[in-house]
Amino acid sequence: MKTKKGEEMAFITLEDFKDAVTVAVFSALFAQQKNFLKPDKIVIIDGTTNFSNNEFKIFADKVTPIESYTPVLYLRVPAQSDNAQTRQALKKILSDNAGDSELYIKFSNKRWKVIRNFGNISTSHEVLSQLKNLLGDENVKVK
Repeated sequence: MKTKKGEEMAFITLEDFKDAVTVAVFSALFAQQKNFLKPDKIVIIDGTTNFSNNEFKIFADKVTPIESYTPVLYLRVPAQSDNAQTRQALKKILSDNAGDSELYIKFSNKRWKVIRNFGNISTSHEVLSQLKNLLGDENVKVK
C-alpha cells in the first residue's frame, strides 16, 4: 500500500491459534523491515495499541525477527521482601542459571538497574518458577 506521499507502508495481520490483530507498519519502518514481513514469518512487534470502532490495532514501532529476539528479564524485589535472606536466595538462583536474557532488577522503591555481575540469565520455565516463588508472580516479567 502507498501513503499519500507515495511511500510504501503495510497493514498486516498477525494471528495465532485464537485470534488475529491488524498491525500498521508505517513507511520508515516498513522500508527498514519489509524483508521480515513475509507470510508465515514469525516476528516480534513492539508498538502502540489502539482500540477504536470496536477494533483492536497495533501501530508498529519496531519489528524483530524471532531469530534475533532475546528476551529481557525484569525482577522487582518489593520492600516487604527486601532482606538478606531474599537477596541471598536471589543471588543463588541467578548465579546458577546462565542464559541469554539481560537482567534488570528493581529493589524496593529504587530505579531499575541492569545487572551484569551474573552475565545473562536463563528464562526457562524452571528458573521463572523459582523466581516467582521467591518474589511473587507479579514481580517477575519477561519482555
